[in-house]
Amino acid sequence: MIRKIVEIYGDSIMKGVLLDAITKRYSSKKDLLDPIEERFPLELKNRSKFGCTIEKGQKMLDNALEQGLSCDTILLEYGGNDCDFHWDQVAKNPDEEHLPHTPLDRFESICRSMIRKLRARGIEPIVMSLPPIDAEKYFAWFTRSGISKENILRWLGDIQLIYRHQELYSLSATK
Repeated sequence: MIRKIVEIYGDSIMKGVLLDAITKRYSSKKDLLDPIEERFPLELKNRSKFGCTIEKGQKMLDNALEQGLSCDTILLEYGGNDCDFHWDQVAKNPDEEHLPHTPLDRFESICRSMIRKLRARGIEPIVMSLPPIDAEKYFAWFTRSGISKENILRWLGDIQLIYRHQELYSLSATK
């Protein structure tokens, strides 16, 4: 049986990084992809990085392509870190404009560029959408250190904007 080689470029989701509910610390689930390799004729190479944005991912991919990357398919999983904000800065200056780590138009442009490069090399790109985010839980998580919840809510206007903003990046990835 011929095994297809699939490389994965993404952030902590594809890396298998999970938050331990008891210790409140991150840990990596190293065997995340083993069941997939056992069930399907795939050889998976996970190049995902904790905290990675699409800009960092593009540099990693470009470097791999320059070094003669050889695979059948590449799975791209980005957007979760890209759509996030510097919440400490939002809390300090809620009346100022704040941009996400990667503005949506830049995210889309880089994603399209990565897809074109892969197709030009005969590599099949697969782009993942993002899992939905629970706005209230995420808000509680990033404000746990004591940054001003009130100021962040003043800037957001509505806590559900966190969900809707992340959804824009997910929809962009599926487009």
